[in-house]
Amino acid sequence: MPGFAWFLLVLGAAVGLLCIPVGLRAAYRTGEPPRLELCWLWLRVDLVGLAQRQAAAPQKGKAKSPGKKRTKAPRPPKTAEEFCGQLELLRDLLGAARAGAALLLRHLKVTRLRLHLAVAGEDAAQTAIRYGQVNGAVYSLYTLARRLVRMVPPDISIRPDFLAEAFWMDLELRLRLRPLWALAAAVYTAGSFLTRALRRKQAPPPVKPAEPMEKQAG
Repeated sequence: MPGFAWFLLVLGAAVGLLCIPVGLRAAYRTGEPPRLELCWLWLRVDLVGLAQRQAAAPQKGKAKSPGKKRTKAPRPPKTAEEFCGQLELLRDLLGAARAGAALLLRHLKVTRLRLHLAVAGEDAAQTAIRYGQVNGAVYSLYTLARRLVRMVPPDISIRPDFLAEAFWMDLELRLRLRPLWALAAAVYTAGSFLTRALRRKQAPPPVKPAEPMEKQAG
């Protein structure tokens, strides 16, 4: 009994931690490097700095001594059955990922969206044309995003700048998602993919059309 109680305690703690939301903060301002930060509880991970450090780290491994390169034998061409099988596998994967992505997007929330734009052109007429194009594109993307995820009222400001000649942008985006829903989406996608693959394997093979019989000579 104490072992089972410890198991329930650990399971409850794991579920509780998975219910704590994970935040993603992205920010960009013209003339400054972009910022991308992952937040969970008191942890803060600078994703941009992490990627830069990994790219600047020396590659581990011994340098290969120069020598004769072994030429690999060319792979045999794929048959029609193998190609059709790969297409069926890709179709099953896309079908399973679509339901998992829908579950993930349904529980993703945009907690902050701030976008300030200053549109400029070579002259006043070009500035007005670009302002109309940018205004239509931004609000079209915002309407599409509202249909996919939950969003708080954004802070969007687009203005034409007839004195400057350069485009200026200030963007801040914050997302929030519970890891439990990400895990559920991954499990649902894997289960749906396996179900589709097993159902396709158990399906009877297609019946080949009968070959035409040769006419006997009279």
